[in-house]
Amino acid sequence: MNAVVVLEWAFSPSGYLEGELIEVPNLYTMTISGDRITAHIDSTIFDINPHMRTELHDNLVAKFLGMQLLTDTIYELSESTIKCVYPDGHILYKLSVQNMEMKSSLGTIAVQTINQDGSVIFDSRKDQNEINKNYLNLIVQHSADSLLIKMLQSYRKAMHDSSNELVHLFEIREALVVKFENENNVRNTLNISKPQISEFRKLCNNSNLKQGRHRGQNIGTLREASLEELQKARGIAKTMITAYINYLEAVEADSR
Repeated sequence: MNAVVVLEWAFSPSGYLEGELIEVPNLYTMTISGDRITAHIDSTIFDINPHMRTELHDNLVAKFLGMQLLTDTIYELSESTIKCVYPDGHILYKLSVQNMEMKSSLGTIAVQTINQDGSVIFDSRKDQNEINKNYLNLIVQHSADSLLIKMLQSYRKAMHDSSNELVHLFEIREALVVKFENENNVRNTLNISKPQISEFRKLCNNSNLKQGRHRGQNIGTLREASLEELQKARGIAKTMITAYINYLEAVEADSR
């Protein structure tokens, strides 16, 4: 019997991610419960995969970044500790690292399924949890896409740096324009309506707003963006990110 490498992360608040068991045959098992994430890996598998610890951490970061599109909370995620548990029961602690703080205050996505007569088919906590889980799994699946992670990081910065929120949110639109060369291509490729992007541009570039990109052009008194304006901008930013995830899914399906 081989030794088992155990990686453990701490996060807060407790229950931020719903408890689950993740099993990847012949590689590892991971449990998420309370405020701990624990991965168990055969030492032989771990030794021949030198980047495994980093890859697992990056996947978790992607999942936590995804949660910022689904919840309105501040969270912390640590780096992993690592220990090796031997068959005879003794434990070797290989490394202990300082916590890495990741914080974000975020908006909420509401999802419902409605039939043709307008009745809600489901809207329960159980169904929402399953939707959230599937959404996060998609983000992890595409976490190697640098643009997706860049946009998620911009959203995180927007919530963490509230005085520049609209500046950071606009980075999402700018990143997509660079990817697809112009705004028309963004709209057409991602199936985002012209009024949505126009409203987003108008909000972020409003020179009257303290959080806006062009506040320096206003020679008068600046005002705080209203909660309604911020929620509108966040919602459109989320729409753009989700549309890009759908685009990645379509590209992957076409390549099969």
